[in-house]
Amino acid sequence: MSRIYEGLPDDQKRIAKRIFLGLVQLGEGTRDTRRRAVVAKLVSVGEDVSEVEQVIRRFSGRDARLVTLSADERGTADTAEVTHEALFTHWKLLNVWLDENRDDIRFSRRLDEAAHSWDQQGRPDGGLWRPPNLELLRQFHARMASEMNSLQMDFYLASDQGEKAWVAKERRQQLVLRSLLAVAVSTALLAIVMFFRAQSAATDAIEARNDAMKTEQRAQEGRIEALIDSIFLAPPKTAGDRIASLTRVASSTSLRKHAVAKIDLTLKTLSPESASPEEQNSLTIGKASIAVALARMDEIEQLRPLLKHSKNPTLRSYLIHRFSQAGADSVSTGKGTRDFRSSGVDSEPWRVR
Repeated sequence: MSRIYEGLPDDQKRIAKRIFLGLVQLGEGTRDTRRRAVVAKLVSVGEDVSEVEQVIRRFSGRDARLVTLSADERGTADTAEVTHEALFTHWKLLNVWLDENRDDIRFSRRLDEAAHSWDQQGRPDGGLWRPPNLELLRQFHARMASEMNSLQMDFYLASDQGEKAWVAKERRQQLVLRSLLAVAVSTALLAIVMFFRAQSAATDAIEARNDAMKTEQRAQEGRIEALIDSIFLAPPKTAGDRIASLTRVASSTSLRKHAVAKIDLTLKTLSPESASPEEQNSLTIGKASIAVALARMDEIEQLRPLLKHSKNPTLRSYLIHRFSQAGADSVSTGKGTRDFRSSGVDSEPWRVR
């Protein structure tokens, strides 16, 4: 056997090694035994089956009879097997090969089973290997590509390409997801920015409206103060028009309060005792006009002190005169007719309607 092997050229020596390793059934805790193999599965990629058959005949001829050739059970393929298991004991080189290649042999047998099952099922993608098995197959291919048969190589290529296609698909999906996420985040950020801008614009609008209302309020208050000052100084004939203007301007509760506060402040700052007779007369006329203004605005509580008995007969006379000018013994207000006899006035009843 060594003589036959040594007589082979290098390319046939490589084939002979593959043949004999393929004809051994590795023992799992027991001794190795012979194994029948289909000759076609002993042919590596790039080889022709005739090349393998030629080497097998060198070891199966009459002079050797180390290998026995026969047909498989169905008679559709040639098989080969070691004639005597004594070969495993006496051929040292074969034992060296076995010791050096046990892991690769086991993996090759496992690969044969997977590839055969895949081929029998019509080569579906679901029958291909994925990591981690594919990583082991890639490592095996890197070491043993020249020793793999055509079915093993087809299975490897399909598994490798399938995994690459799957990875590419996953990358595309991840890219799409990242793009969608980026769009979603951008949209959310834009919505947040637009929301805060809208909130800011609404706040600015409210502040602007409030500022405008405050400005208008201050303007109206200024008009009220000017009207009150003019009512104090105006003669009775023109005071009526200004009282009417004051009533229109002081239309809201806040503006009426401001008008009353202005009147109160003005009355408190007057000092008729130290004024000349002419100034006292002018102030008395002004107070009478203010009394009518208060009645027009229906500010009765502020009107009471002016309607009560006063030591100043001139003020009393002007009050009677001004109310008479305003409407005989009554003055129109927004809350109907009121009887001021309860106000402490000592003359005939004045009614304010």
